Amino acid sequence: MNQNIIKIKKISKAMMMVVRGLIIVLVVAMLYTTATSFVINNNNGLLKEIIAVGISSINALLIIAVLVVASRLLKSIGKDYTPFSSKNVKMLKVAAGLLMIFEPVHIIAQKIINTIRPVILENGQRIAAFSFFGGVFFVLGLVVFCIALTFEYGIELQKQSDETL
Repeated sequence: MNQNIIKIKKISKAMMMVVRGLIIVLVVAMLYTTATSFVINNNNGLLKEIIAVGISSINALLIIAVLVVASRLLKSIGKDYTPFSSKNVKMLKVAAGLLMIFEPVHIIAQKIINTIRPVILENGQRIAAFSFFGGVFFVLGLVVFCIALTFEYGIELQKQSDETL
């Protein structure tokens, strides 16, 4: 077997373990954050708190989904003879789609949470906290989609190469 292929397989297996570790850390962090942020105060009822916690979990679930797809992709690259397969292209496109929808989902989720549960300062003033990633996740999704298209082209080149041999 070619040294480069062996090297790629080893790196993909190591990265797969790192990604799986990140998934475990994110799941534990999500459960911990959910448990600690679930506070019923005088202004909010139980239903509003449940809705706020559920909506705030959506962001973490999207990132976990991207990491699961990345883990499967790395596993596939580690097992197969070539990374240029239609299965890998499909996984890259799924990851790209999840990354591109993360930003709008995050913005909408924060707006809903701020409506349900605004931050109340010590002096009783209600403020709305908001974070925005500036389109970074959307651009990252576009880059991953471009890589998927490159992989599709690689599949065609691989077929042509196999046919000429």
